[in-house]
Amino acid sequence: MTNREALLQALVALTASEPSLPPAALDEPEPSHWLTRMGAAPIAGELLHALAVQDATPETLAFVRGAEIDEAGEELEFTPIIAYAVQAKPGAGDTVEALRAARRQARDEGVRLIADLIALNRNLGVEAEVYAEVMPPARDDDVAFVNALPSATALIPVRILYTGRDAAS
Repeated sequence: MTNREALLQALVALTASEPSLPPAALDEPEPSHWLTRMGAAPIAGELLHALAVQDATPETLAFVRGAEIDEAGEELEFTPIIAYAVQAKPGAGDTVEALRAARRQARDEGVRLIADLIALNRNLGVEAEVYAEVMPPARDDDVAFVNALPSATALIPVRILYTGRDAAS
């Protein structure tokens, strides 16, 4: 049976299926597993990125117009957050502006990649009545995490709908 924890794990597994994304931590309050980002960096230094899936909102009933509501057929909704962060280690000749631009560009590419990945896998690979969609992300620049360089971040809400019959553990 599908439950909230299984859906969160499915979201972690889905992001892990994309080799250009770092492994996602579950419910990590801030990034701590920074990995070198694959691909050419537009700076002399290197880009590092981190990913976390956070269980952000309580479940709510999603009322479907014209649907009969019963315990087995209720549609439940919750919105976990995929937190994606990119930092840039400076290299010889890198300017603050170049580092900031590289972080932003890499962050935006990561957001597009995650959105496309979910769009191609709306049921998150779960054999159940599940539908996931990416909501508009919140972006920020120059975020300071403990023991990290300034980071460009994106908080990507993923709205997940599933039926009550799949909610039992």
